This record gives sequence, C-alpha cells and structure tokens, in this order.
Amino acid sequence: MFNDATSEFDVLVASDAIGMGLNLNISRIIFSTLKKFDGFEFWDLTVPEIKHIAGRAGRYGSNFPVGEVTCIDAEDLPLLHSSLNSPSPTLKVT
Repeated sequence: MFNDATSEFDVLVASDAIGMGLNLNISRIIFSTLKKFDGFEFWDLTVPEIKHIAGRAGRYGSNFPVGEVTCIDAEDLPLLHSSLNSPSPTLKVT
C-alpha cells in the first residue's frame, strides 16, 4: 500500500529489515538509532548495514531518484556521515 500513489499512506515505520531489498518509493530515511539489539546486547550498526539501509532512499527507477538520510539524535550524525563517506568493503570471491 505504501507504493500505491492513490493510498493515503506516506510514512513507513520499519526495522532494519527495510534494507533487505524492498523496492519502495522512499525519499527520506530517518534513523531513530544507529544501534542494533539482538535480544541480549546493543552494538553500533556496521558501515555496510548503514549504507544498505540508507540506500533505500532515492532509488534508480523510483519516484525519488535522489534521497535524503539523517538521524533523530544529533549524536549519531558523525557515525552516519563517516559511514556514508567510507568506501564499501571489497568482497573476496573464493
């Protein structure tokens, strides 16, 4: 329903599962936190996780080819900025 232009829905609240390849027309990602909880402990999201989730905003072929990404908590902005500006890790083929 989120992608339906006739729908009244224009805000999507999602977990980090949003980065799992959903093709949604998203213009802006706002991280509520850059930490993840596994049921036992919290840790910072990794650079690839941050990039993957942030990459949902502004997708080629979507209604929003340019996206915006930010955080609710200003204290998270340095990690967000450094992650988005970091080179992606090189994958090794074995």
